[in-house]
Amino acid sequence: MLFKSNKLQGGSYIFTTQYDELTKHKMIIIGRIKLIDGDYVDIEGIYIRPVGLIKRKEIGKIGNHSLDVLNNPDPTNCIFILIDTIEYGPYSERIDISKKKPNPIHEHKYLILDGWLKENLPEMFANFFNSKSPEERMKARSYLLEKMNSLYDKDLKEHLYAILRSTKIL
Repeated sequence: MLFKSNKLQGGSYIFTTQYDELTKHKMIIIGRIKLIDGDYVDIEGIYIRPVGLIKRKEIGKIGNHSLDVLNNPDPTNCIFILIDTIEYGPYSERIDISKKKPNPIHEHKYLILDGWLKENLPEMFANFFNSKSPEERMKARSYLLEKMNSLYDKDLKEHLYAILRSTKIL
């Protein structure tokens, strides 16, 4: 296991944020440390832009909790970003840890977040929450349930089940 308390080391899984010039908000970065070079760390992973929350903020339809998540994402609350529309892609950059130290996360947490993206769960949740009619909402709900029942990864399946229950989709 590569996770050791708060110590950064090569191969460690991390969570950090970075100001995004495109959206003028923070984007999430999850990944793995490839190299530590003094105050610099090379990270390979995934960036996540919370475009759904940003759009809701711009039109004034965002609650206090969602606004806090948008402004201060962390490994615990970032799931609220992943149940809305996002943009994501590969991330491979060097960051200065003297300015912003990444948070080490357990491999399990990384795999859950990565699984959400690979299984296209943010889009499925966004389709549910942005449904225009009861029929669309039921169709989106059935896709989510079908996805949950088809997952092979037990941890991801349990996590999805918990989120479906907490969002009252189940």
